Amino acid sequence: MTGGDGTGTFSVFATIGASLTSCAGWWHACPRRLLTGGLLWLTLLGLAAAQSDASPTEGQNEGQNFQDWTSHCAAGQENGPSRCYVFQNLVLKESGQRLLHVAVGYVAESSQPTAAFTVPLGVSLKAGLGWQIEDGPVKRVPYDRCDQNGCVGTLKLNNRLVYGMKMRGKARVTFEDGTGRKVVVPVSLMGFTAGLESLK
Repeated sequence: MTGGDGTGTFSVFATIGASLTSCAGWWHACPRRLLTGGLLWLTLLGLAAAQSDASPTEGQNEGQNFQDWTSHCAAGQENGPSRCYVFQNLVLKESGQRLLHVAVGYVAESSQPTAAFTVPLGVSLKAGLGWQIEDGPVKRVPYDRCDQNGCVGTLKLNNRLVYGMKMRGKARVTFEDGTGRKVVVPVSLMGFTAGLESLK
């Protein structure tokens, strides 16, 4: 990625906003090349990644779109219950590079959802992630792990965060690349409320 505003901040809004696309339904609708080296689907906080040939769970509405969010269900381990979540992908149109994958779902018996953010390899791990709903405070999110799909940070969403995501129209994720340059990626919240309700 190239570009910047002279302040050390690489803003997707200002610099490549016209080249960024929300690809919420990427597994079904977006070009297959976007999958190369990418995350097929993200499970949340300690859950294993589903195999690419996993079939939809009977009775589940696989791949339902909620404006800018899409639902997905993966079969549970050892005949356990299926795990469902809503997700959104942000990719560059020209190169197909995935800048961000964000997924929200319920973990185990928790009544509060968890968000998982995946960014490309090569980021500054020390800096962690930032999650900001419109002009609200920035919530810091440390990285949990990195693998061939990217680096993942997870955040348990308390009632205030969930309310903000339901009531607002946009958010942003910030992180630093390996040189310390700040990257800002916009995330649409349109359809999040309906998507989250579909998981219950």
